[in-house]
Amino acid sequence: PTTTPTATLMPSSFACNINFGGTNDGYATQYLGLYEHQGFDANGVVYFKHATMEFFMYRSDGGSWWYVGSTLGGSSGVWAGLRVTNSPTDVVMWEVWDNS
Repeated sequence: PTTTPTATLMPSSFACNINFGGTNDGYATQYLGLYEHQGFDANGVVYFKHATMEFFMYRSDGGSWWYVGSTLGGSSGVWAGLRVTNSPTDVVMWEVWDNS
């Protein structure tokens, strides 16, 4: 596990956006930043896209985890946080996969 960044709500005119950042160990920092609300996936679950990169924040297919990664959907990501509610801002600790 790594020191965790936080996901906080950012107001917008149409829906909430999420600022994913804060204290971390320096791994996969390119995935940090503003994630903009995109709507809902085929299962009716909210998802977000990074404001300037092709990264996504989404809930796993099984619904137990929130992920941040370069592919929308599935059951893995570079960052992962155990789902507490339907909002990624409620994740207690985000963990990063450092490919080792």
